[in-house]
Amino acid sequence: MLFNLFQDPIAAIASLIALILSLSMHEFAHAYVAYKCGDPTAKAMGRMTLNPIKHLDLIGFLMMLMVGFGYAKAVPINPYNFRNRRKGYFLTAIAGVTVNLGLALIMSLPCFFYLVFAGEFLATNFGYFFNCILFYFITINLSLMFFNMLPIFPLDGFRVVETFTQPNNRFRTFMTHNGPHILLVLILFSTFITALCEYVKAVPPWIMYFDIFHCVRSLVEIITDGLLNFWSLIFRFLV
Repeated sequence: MLFNLFQDPIAAIASLIALILSLSMHEFAHAYVAYKCGDPTAKAMGRMTLNPIKHLDLIGFLMMLMVGFGYAKAVPINPYNFRNRRKGYFLTAIAGVTVNLGLALIMSLPCFFYLVFAGEFLATNFGYFFNCILFYFITINLSLMFFNMLPIFPLDGFRVVETFTQPNNRFRTFMTHNGPHILLVLILFSTFITALCEYVKAVPPWIMYFDIFHCVRSLVEIITDGLLNFWSLIFRFLV
């Protein structure tokens, strides 16, 4: 993102705004659902808020700027406070990705109409900036959703696994101890593959599919195009 700041500062700033707001809503959803399920821990610690400052982690934020992957502060929960422990833990775990999916679906409609009716306004800096924010709200929220669904500790997907497994489950135990290291390896491998494909011309393009983050980005692109095409079909049908 820092490199894009010099190449296309308008798009970089728009993506940064969309990222911060999306992360804040993701973490707020965890805190809110936990509170509704009986656990006031996050609320008591000031995390049931849309204020980005309460959710951003300095190192995770710098990673987002420098390598495109990062993280926010995990919302603290105490599952023993849930009225129904398994149900509360599960609902809290999926709250963030559910909000991300909802935001992507909702923002795809104004993004489509903006592209259709903005006309010459799109050619202005502000018009381009507004279009970037709408577009990045879709792609970033889809990316957050798919990334967090990976069953790797401490991501939300692993929390779902915890809901349906016993504490002594081998996969659960392995991920609890090694999940952060696995994520770090995946991020470093993704950075290496991206650099390799960019600077070494003889590298076959299929090697990118060994990069899980490239697969996520490709899936996000396909779904984004599908959402915009869906609204295009609806619009043509109605008109």
